Amino acid sequence: MHQKTVDALEKLEKLIRYGEVGVSGFLPAERDICRQLNIGRGALQTVIDELTARGLVCRVPGKGVKILTRNEDAIWKKFLVIINGKSLNVTEYFELLRGVATAADEQGAEIVLFFYHNDFIDRRLNERLTDDNLNGIIFLEKFPPRIREAMKQFSLPYIVANYEEQDADVPAIRVDYRQIGRNAGRYLVGNGHKKVGFVGGSHENFIYREMLAGLKGALAEDDLTPDAELSLEIDSKLSQKERKQCVMDMLKKHSGKGAVFAGRDHIAQLIYECSKELKLNIPEDISIISNDNVSWPEAAKAGLTTFAQPAFETGQAAINALCKAMDTNAPIKTELLIGELIERSSVITN
Repeated sequence: MHQKTVDALEKLEKLIRYGEVGVSGFLPAERDICRQLNIGRGALQTVIDELTARGLVCRVPGKGVKILTRNEDAIWKKFLVIINGKSLNVTEYFELLRGVATAADEQGAEIVLFFYHNDFIDRRLNERLTDDNLNGIIFLEKFPPRIREAMKQFSLPYIVANYEEQDADVPAIRVDYRQIGRNAGRYLVGNGHKKVGFVGGSHENFIYREMLAGLKGALAEDDLTPDAELSLEIDSKLSQKERKQCVMDMLKKHSGKGAVFAGRDHIAQLIYECSKELKLNIPEDISIISNDNVSWPEAAKAGLTTFAQPAFETGQAAINALCKAMDTNAPIKTELLIGELIERSSVITN
């Protein structure tokens, strides 16, 4: 074997073992490797034959040269995690990042965090996105239209973790809010509740609209509809004091026993506070089931039954979706997740 070919063999073997080529699981195109190693295609075939004999690669007809082994300690995937610093929910983001980090470690990947404050791609972010070693991008929750439009110039795969908008064209890991609304309705009806309402934010908001649709569907199975006395659409522009007054006014009209599905735990908190002031007992006078297990730190202590936000699982799913796309060269598909129901003591049960 010619010395130049031997040198190319040693170099390519190191590149493979340390994860510096073949992030998709296959070696790059022959012309690219020849250019990188400064050898011809005949010499490259000799190199591939030797690497095959050593058990590092194998030829796959129609696909190329597949990598069979590499250094287990090598970082061979690099993902950029982009976070909007203007809308940080510390607890939720921590769980999202914990899921991302756990899955990245399992996949032998490196993650780089980038915090931005503008809804467009500026010079700093552009430098990150043009990193030749970058293999994919995860946006946490936010995906502003201007950034989405600018992403068309980049060929990198990307996914939005915990996306809370309606846009179906964005590859994302989402919470299935409609199913959560349905599950809440079936849980309440299954425990004998016939008078069920929904308290959430504006129905123009995708999340609350989906929850209400799911709840309506679940109630309809028993020829029920959301109870008007226990239903409230809270304007997000209202102050906390004004929101509380809205809940107070709703509960003052409440007659008889009933149940409420609160769209978020912080909304359930308002219902708890107002019920206490009106001397309504939970769950004897009003049962409450909620969603997120994040936005009210005292929810567990108060006994709130709620669906946990699957933030950790969302972070894991985002990394796994990117890795799958790299391995298969297939488009990333949106995935829907459901949070676990945490049963406590805020609902009267059979």
